[in-house]
Amino acid sequence: MQLFPRISLCRRLLLSLTMGRRGRPPKLDGKIAGDDQNTYGNLQSHNVPVSDPQSSTTPQISETIDQVTTQTNTENTPEIQEESPTKTFAEAVGFQEELNFNLKFIPTEVIDGKSIARLTHDDVIEPGNYWDSALVCCILGANPPLEIVKGFLNRIWKTYGIDDVSFLKEGQFIVRFKKEEDRDEIIKRKYYYMDNKPVYVQIWYPGVKVDILGRKDIPIWIQLPDLDMKYWGLSALSKIGSSIGQPIRRDGATAARNRWSYARIQIEVQVNQSFPDQIHFINEEGRIITQSIVYEWAPTLCSHCGRIGHVADKCRKKKTVAGQPPRLKPIWRPKLHQKDNKNEEVEVVTPKDPKYKEGAEDNPEMTENSGNKEEEFTEVSKKKAARRKSLEGKEESFIGRIWIIWNTNKVHITILDVSDQAVHCQAKILDEDNYFFLTFIYAHNESCKRRDLLTFLQKNMVTAPWCVLGDFNVVLKMDERIGGNPVNREESREFMDCLNLCGLEDLPFEGSKYTWCNNQGIGKRIYSKLDRILGNIEWIINFNFKAHFREGGISDHSAMILKQVKHDTGHSFKFCDMWTLDPHFPQIVKEVWEEKHEGTTMLQVVQKLKLLKSPLKNLNRQKFQHLDKQIDIIRTELLSAQAILKNQIDAQTLKTEEKLRQELHLKLKANFLLKSQQSKADWLIYGDQDTKYFHAWVKKRRLQNQLISITNEDGLLVEGKKEVAKVLVNYFQKQLGIPNDTLDMKKDIVNMGKCLSIEQQLILIASPTQEEIKNCLFEIPNHKSPGPDGFSSGFFKHQWDVVGGLVTKAIQDFFQNGVSLKQINSTNITVIPKKDNPKSPTDLRPIACCNVIYKVISKVICGRLKKILLSIINLNQGAFVEGRELGHNDFSVRNLQEVTIGKTSPRDS
Repeated sequence: MQLFPRISLCRRLLLSLTMGRRGRPPKLDGKIAGDDQNTYGNLQSHNVPVSDPQSSTTPQISETIDQVTTQTNTENTPEIQEESPTKTFAEAVGFQEELNFNLKFIPTEVIDGKSIARLTHDDVIEPGNYWDSALVCCILGANPPLEIVKGFLNRIWKTYGIDDVSFLKEGQFIVRFKKEEDRDEIIKRKYYYMDNKPVYVQIWYPGVKVDILGRKDIPIWIQLPDLDMKYWGLSALSKIGSSIGQPIRRDGATAARNRWSYARIQIEVQVNQSFPDQIHFINEEGRIITQSIVYEWAPTLCSHCGRIGHVADKCRKKKTVAGQPPRLKPIWRPKLHQKDNKNEEVEVVTPKDPKYKEGAEDNPEMTENSGNKEEEFTEVSKKKAARRKSLEGKEESFIGRIWIIWNTNKVHITILDVSDQAVHCQAKILDEDNYFFLTFIYAHNESCKRRDLLTFLQKNMVTAPWCVLGDFNVVLKMDERIGGNPVNREESREFMDCLNLCGLEDLPFEGSKYTWCNNQGIGKRIYSKLDRILGNIEWIINFNFKAHFREGGISDHSAMILKQVKHDTGHSFKFCDMWTLDPHFPQIVKEVWEEKHEGTTMLQVVQKLKLLKSPLKNLNRQKFQHLDKQIDIIRTELLSAQAILKNQIDAQTLKTEEKLRQELHLKLKANFLLKSQQSKADWLIYGDQDTKYFHAWVKKRRLQNQLISITNEDGLLVEGKKEVAKVLVNYFQKQLGIPNDTLDMKKDIVNMGKCLSIEQQLILIASPTQEEIKNCLFEIPNHKSPGPDGFSSGFFKHQWDVVGGLVTKAIQDFFQNGVSLKQINSTNITVIPKKDNPKSPTDLRPIACCNVIYKVISKVICGRLKKILLSIINLNQGAFVEGRELGHNDFSVRNLQEVTIGKTSPRDS
């Protein structure tokens, strides 16, 4: 047994003696001379006697040495077919002494009382061309282990010849290539990405320092949540992104508009610049819009140590002041189903000894408990009062981790896939043909384990209706946590990338925004949104559901309820733009408008509009009811006709095909007009009409507008449309409907200020011309909500040749006699939310939906006031000056504060 080490040593000795100039052994056709049956490296196959340690093995070894020596002296020796090992720096520069690790003491010189070492030229190692093919990789905001970096670089640069990767300093690594051409190809692109963090590369050789803090071109990705899609164009996004840095590009989902929750753009920033959570821009109507910003990653600069990746409060290089307790370290612990457990997400642990080193072996709560593991799948079935409920679950890491309960008399559930964090199943409502998919989530606390959940979701991604709900144990946005540690951007980014890949989106919700609380006291309480109900496009299109989150009560989590929103069938009349596509529509309007009526001109307009509603309703029932089904039927018939034509072409089938093609085109256009009118999405184009995204957008907007519950003045939750309406009416009646005495206007005080001249007064009350009235009406967009009569501006525009004369006369009569009918003055009051997820009437703002004639009269008056307004107001009244906004004054004050801040002298201020 002692011979194997000796033989190995001899072979290594032989190979070292036969090394070539480049440190590579000569090739011997893959075999060592004298060893016809065994290849190089297969040493264990030699027939070496091992029973007798004293046996004569030396002659065998000597014979082998002689054979090898003889073979190496022959000419034209072939080389061994193996790659040469990577050379060290010492080997490359020719200093073999560097392979020796031993040092020795050399006396120093004393100069000016200081001990100084003196080096000569003989002490210096010239690197030669060793670093000619090297570059440095600077990973911003991270310092991963060397092996992780090696794996990452070998993956993204696998087509290039990487020779060696070494550690330079924190976050910086030296990469040397076998060829300079490979290095030059890599640095053509300045930045790469590792876990969403920029990786800056540049040429490196000894003595070069990388100035990351001075760079002004660090690319990062930002998100613009809830940005109106009409601002998703290149020009608008460029202007908005320029508020933060240099815009570069938008991502594919933003360009294709297949993700509606946010726009995503890439910008170049500086390390030491500010990163605001909100920016402002002025839209096309002159209004100031406040836009929130979500940074997928942003360079965080520590003011204490000057490094990127943390703030000064979290800097580990800060020295603890004497007398202060050591900083508390948050430790994540898994949730345990115990009576005393409060399901705390973070527990602060105080080390007993500053030198104490935590580890899994010292923390029993962090070690794995094999006794809790269950590999079996449980099915429970129980009958009670003719009702049967089923419960299924997968018990792996914790007993009863996910339970699913359903009524088998109403729904059929098929479990498709199970993990310790999720259960994926298919559901089918009995007596219905449609099916859908459900995935129930209970994620781990540890981020590394949650990656398995994200992989699980991507593996089970479906195109059919799919709903994913449960406890994800991670927040998606920065504003979804209050208190505690800052949100981990990397974890949120991984979660967001998974949702984008799976096509999942938060369903419209109501109730509590924060679904988890640690139930701690003042200064330690944390609120987070860990629970979600998500759905894909197919789910949003096919089902009318909203997510409802209740308060937690004694639990640390909020209960989640998926509520179905039922739309009322008895809607009031509203004119639909799609009716104008029917060839009979102009004749219907003409017949009603030619009827004779008594009364004033304005009364005649009101009566004719009222009579027009009945035939238009009949037209809708006959031609436009259930448009989606009509489109499916016509499309099926068209495809059948086209299939027949492929086998045999005849004139009748060609006529049928052309007729069906025209009908389908008409129905698709009608459906587009209807959906765009319902969604008020004026940014849509006709090509979007038949996309699933278009229908999902409309459906989601309708769900968001449904207010099915609200908190009344007593703090009680009121549910149901009628009950919610009562709460709103009572609230706004108290705010707006209380009669008060009108104070008399003192004319002498009014006359002291600026007043209109006689000429200006005559301009205001002059009868408008037909052209003035028409221009004001055609400026009103078609999608604006109609008043109580139900007719939008689109109706009057389309039939202006028929109705324009009478409408013009009615408006002119108003300016002559100043009388308006109550049917014209009446308005519909609707409420719009001031913020997402309104909970009480104070979160809603009332707006009035006026009739079109009322709007035209108002626009005529406003247009005239605009011309004379400057003669009666002061220029500092910015809200009344054209092109000015109230927000401009606020901006001016803020700019003044920034200019004067830090001024110590009153004269400077």
